[in-house]
Amino acid sequence: MDLQSVLNICKAWTKLGWSIQEQAETVLQGNDLNVLVEEGSLNPNALRYIREFLEVVEDGWQSETSEEDWDFVTETIHKIEEF
Repeated sequence: MDLQSVLNICKAWTKLGWSIQEQAETVLQGNDLNVLVEEGSLNPNALRYIREFLEVVEDGWQSETSEEDWDFVTETIHKIEEF
């Protein structure tokens, strides 16, 4: 990942704000989105912003990054889009 990609990810994370950052961390732990919403741990309105952040991560991805991590990011974006 080049320096510009890292800066873009940092800016996107900061743009989320602490409330959505906490929700993003919960989503990135691989929890089921429906369960998180039912528990009150996730506001469905935050998903749009979390997806936008993950798309910035996806754009800055380099081929030397683990395929497993790449799959996780793309699958999480997919889950959010389908939610």
